[in-house]
Amino acid sequence: MQFINDEPVAGFRGEASNDLLTCVHESAHVVAATSFGVRISRVTVEDQPRLFCGDEFPINDMSIVAVTAFAGIEAERVVDPGASEKGASIDFALAREVYAQYFHDQDEAAFMARSRQQARALARRLWIPIQWIAARLYLDGEVAGDTVRQILADGVERKARERDARLNRAWQNALAQCGH
Repeated sequence: MQFINDEPVAGFRGEASNDLLTCVHESAHVVAATSFGVRISRVTVEDQPRLFCGDEFPINDMSIVAVTAFAGIEAERVVDPGASEKGASIDFALAREVYAQYFHDQDEAAFMARSRQQARALARRLWIPIQWIAARLYLDGEVAGDTVRQILADGVERKARERDARLNRAWQNALAQCGH
């Protein structure tokens, strides 16, 4: 199965095992939290899948906790649009807790809808790094925070090299067309 792509692989949709969807789900939490500056200590899909943070969310905007909570189910939906929300009950409870503690003066349905929409956008925008972490989780069952950071750094560096190579080819083609 081809796994790391810019878009979900057509044959991958609807064929993902529960184990693979769990890896995608947990890796989306990892990538979302990391994108918000949270240091990850480890993530596991063994026994009880969960993400362990090295510190609290180091920011003032607690709405990102809800976005990070919803990132898991939204990433599952990239793979399988009909993915069940049953496995995300802890995530929904966390989002409701954030709402009750910090945003109770707002409309709850609007808060939840906005948080899910932001999580959906994040899961699609960061789909490639989500796949990188999910692949490692699928193989190993648990990934340490240092390994998460290395996977993400290596992937960003690799994408930058690929982008630079494409830009260089485009530049060389443009020069050749201009007769230089």
